[in-house]
Amino acid sequence: MAAADPDLVALYQPRLAAVTKAMARMRPGPVAPVAKVIVTAVEARRPKLVYLAGRDARLAAILARIPARPRARLLARAMGLA
Repeated sequence: MAAADPDLVALYQPRLAAVTKAMARMRPGPVAPVAKVIVTAVEARRPKLVYLAGRDARLAAILARIPARPRARLLARAMGLA
């Protein structure tokens, strides 16, 4: 951000603060379930195209099916941007 135009940074400061706050609340999940899924995929005789692994994988898969505009509004609200 140091190289960014100060006027633009000031314009987006409320949004940047909201995103920073939302990111601070996020915690990475344990790696063991992801490693287990990777091993399963590698050892599979006929691996699937997609494997869901981790805490939020199912939620992310559901969100991916929502059209772009409603998904953007939903995510903005969840992050405190709306």
